[in-house]
Amino acid sequence: MSNSRAKSHYQMYRTDFVFADYSFIDEEGTFTAVLDNKMWGRMNLTAFFTLEDGRKIMASAFQNDGNYLGLGEIDPGSTVELTFRGGKKSPRIYLRGVELIAPPPDEPDDGEEDEE
Repeated sequence: MSNSRAKSHYQMYRTDFVFADYSFIDEEGTFTAVLDNKMWGRMNLTAFFTLEDGRKIMASAFQNDGNYLGLGEIDPGSTVELTFRGGKKSPRIYLRGVELIAPPPDEPDDGEEDEE
């Protein structure tokens, strides 16, 4: 069963997740990262990532044809490629693309059950 579902604010704050460890990225580019967690906002999906170099970042994805850049279907623990670019009228850097590279490493293959 997939655990791709994002948590609510209430669910996130009841965990030991440390929001202070994450900040918004301040440079454009394409980066490889692991999806640590994700949380529904009012009109967005906020995702928390650890980049290959160890930096912890957060990024918001807004509804685009109902899919939030595909983040809604990606399981935490997955490796992804993230693309960040600046806005046309704003100096802010935005998440523009997400591509799944690999699912979480400890996830069993489809159809296989864990043996005890």
